[in-house]
Amino acid sequence: MKNGTNKDKGRVTMADVARAVGVSHMTVSRVLRDPVRVQPGTRQRVEEAIRRIGYVPDLVASALVTKRTNIIAMILPTVSTSIFTDAIKGASDVAREAGLQIIVAESGYSLEREEQIVASLLGHKPMGMMIVGVTHTARTIEMLDQSGVPVVETWDQAPDPIDSIVGFSNHDAGRAMTDALIELGYRDIVFVGAGLDEARSRKRYAGYQEAMRAAGLAIPPSSTLTEWVSVRSGVAFARQLVEASSLPQALFFLNDAVATGALLEFLRLGIRVPEEVAVAGFGGFDYSEFLVPSLTTVEIERYAIGASGARIIIERAQGAPAIIKNVGFKVMLREST
Repeated sequence: MKNGTNKDKGRVTMADVARAVGVSHMTVSRVLRDPVRVQPGTRQRVEEAIRRIGYVPDLVASALVTKRTNIIAMILPTVSTSIFTDAIKGASDVAREAGLQIIVAESGYSLEREEQIVASLLGHKPMGMMIVGVTHTARTIEMLDQSGVPVVETWDQAPDPIDSIVGFSNHDAGRAMTDALIELGYRDIVFVGAGLDEARSRKRYAGYQEAMRAAGLAIPPSSTLTEWVSVRSGVAFARQLVEASSLPQALFFLNDAVATGALLEFLRLGIRVPEEVAVAGFGGFDYSEFLVPSLTTVEIERYAIGASGARIIIERAQGAPAIIKNVGFKVMLREST
């Protein structure tokens, strides 16, 4: 057995940190529970002292006093694709500058699972919460309304947000991509999306339908994927189309991951892109422009969504009003069309 234990050494206290830095106990407390109100230089010295002498703050006790922690919670539908990682990075960069932390939870595209996560996270008294989408269960909306916690819904737009929104119109983006394909001369365009459970895919499909009708074009049956966030599902879809000899002129996929899988499988099977079938995606994944052929896509300001969301939460915690922010989108026409 070791001769010494943590109990022998005595617990490092907040007062020890204050003495080490030469500031008041209240200043150290404020760095821990409300860091955005402390001058950056002082905050940095306190944080360095905390690390140096090994002080571990009791965040639960602090939350009981302040009714919130220095945590911003993010609820994402998935962490298995890169589309949301840039948003996490944006939020994390803003949070770090303010002395805050980010925690991430995954709902698996389930509104019921999202409801469970919201209930659990609210129990930890976060400073604020960022949630992907504007569609939630009635219970989720009720809990967030009653919590008083700043909420930022992301990756979409809505006229009646819970609190604040940072996103773009999925409907308009779906229409813009379809309009672009029609302008390139494509007439037989098939939308490949998710089922009714994925609200943002439904909105992109509605935009696609609007563009097709406006151009006087027939709307072929859409294709629905049961697994819509992986390259593998795109590979399987492309293989099925080729085996059935049912290639349309163009395919508009709900995201770049599935579009990439389809593009690669078409090429593997000897189908020329875009000569025999054009392929378009959505999201502007980092690798989309480096594929051969490069992938046409709708580019989204992913980093800006996360950074703006975290910044709004910080400002809301300081009394700023709620805000609706549209970051927009951009259709990127590349070699695959």
